[in-house]
Amino acid sequence: MASSPYWGNLYHTKNQKTMFTVQQMKAAHAKVKLGADFPNYVQEIKSLGLAYYEYLVTNGTTVYHGENGFEVKSDPIYEPKTIANPASTEKLRGYIRTHQKGLSDFLTICRQAAEAGVEK
Repeated sequence: MASSPYWGNLYHTKNQKTMFTVQQMKAAHAKVKLGADFPNYVQEIKSLGLAYYEYLVTNGTTVYHGENGFEVKSDPIYEPKTIANPASTEKLRGYIRTHQKGLSDFLTICRQAAEAGVEK
C-alpha cells in the first residue's frame, strides 16, 4: 500500500480482516471544513466501524480501533517529543485557550500538550 507523508502506511494487527483503513479515516476527516461538518464526519467514521481512536502526542501517530480488537495506525508525523512529568493542568488549559482563539496551529498545540504532560 502506498505511503503518504501525513498518514503513512497502513498497519494491520491481530491478523483480522480489514474493517476500515487509515486512508478512509483521512478521507472522512478531509471533508470537515467547518464545525457544522462535524456531525456528518462522526456519523461517517462510525459507519466505517470506528469505535474510537487515540492520537499519540509523542510522535503524531493515530491509532484507530474497531470491533474485536481490530486496529490500524498511521505512521508518525513528526519527530518524537518528550512528555513532561508531572503533568500540568493549568499549563494545558492556557494552551487550549490560546489554541481555541486561533492563535496556534496544530503542530504548536501538539508541542504544547507534550510540555503540559499530555500523552494522548
